Amino acid sequence: MSDTMVDSESEAAQARKERREAVLQVAGRGRTRTLTLVLTYLFGFLGPAACFCLHWVLGADMFGSREVTVHVAAIAALLSLALHVHWRDCPPGFSAFLGGALLSSAIQALLVALFLLPLTLVCMLIVVGVVGLIPFGTAWTLYRASHEAHQAAALLSRRTRIAFAACGFALSSSLLLAHPVTQFVAYEIAFERIAELTPDAPERANEVLALIPGLANRPLIDEALACEDDERFLRLSKLCVLRFGFAIDRTWRRD
Repeated sequence: MSDTMVDSESEAAQARKERREAVLQVAGRGRTRTLTLVLTYLFGFLGPAACFCLHWVLGADMFGSREVTVHVAAIAALLSLALHVHWRDCPPGFSAFLGGALLSSAIQALLVALFLLPLTLVCMLIVVGVVGLIPFGTAWTLYRASHEAHQAAALLSRRTRIAFAACGFALSSSLLLAHPVTQFVAYEIAFERIAELTPDAPERANEVLALIPGLANRPLIDEALACEDDERFLRLSKLCVLRFGFAIDRTWRRD
């Protein structure tokens, strides 16, 4: 009889312990989610919006030909972050995929922050440099979200999670190469059209380049300055006028 009572008390104590742990776990998840939401809106949405608005207002050319790439990567990161935060019943496989994509975005944000760091330190003297620290917060927020997404896919085997995460990481990382590769291909096609002996060759080449947003003019200038054929040079210069609004001068020094 006494053994039965001891067992009952032990089971009751164990049940109370499990309930207490469950309550603490739920409370911990609630606090974690609240912190995630705060960080997401602060460094995931409002912070980057402030950075880009300041960038557009000042008209600073900080990223050069990579500007479109940076913008596309930022939009992809924010979309991934929004999906992670607001899709409560996300399938485990997609959670792992998002985890990989968010990890790639976190690395990209950190690289942008490090790239801007010298300018940030200089601009600290006029307070506006504080904005340059936001990408560090964004990188941390994305990394934290990546870890949460990876944990949310715990139902999957380790190998499956890694496979999904690798796919997400690869897709997010490929966005960095999409614009440069597209630009390279467009210029190759344009240069082939320039080589054609038709009067409208520059116009036809311009039709190709017009399809690429944020096109850099440096490849066209370099191609023209390296050209020894005067007729081809004139065609390239005309293409530059059509696309960028200025002619190329042979006296320009190549950097």
